[in-house]
Amino acid sequence: MATSFKGGYLGKLLRVNLTDRTHSIEDIPDSWIEKLMGGRGIGAKIYYDEIGPEVKPFDR
Repeated sequence: MATSFKGGYLGKLLRVNLTDRTHSIEDIPDSWIEKLMGGRGIGAKIYYDEIGPEVKPFDR
């Protein structure tokens, strides 16, 4: 777990599921913080890993 201040966040990720109205707090791996250059890079990695190629830009 990241314990030192890392420039705007504390190594945590909040996931909110709007369908079933739940949330969870996850630790961001330190390796991501070092490699992905902040929030935009981490967001892009999550999109890449979790959204399949069949989903088009304007799909609902």
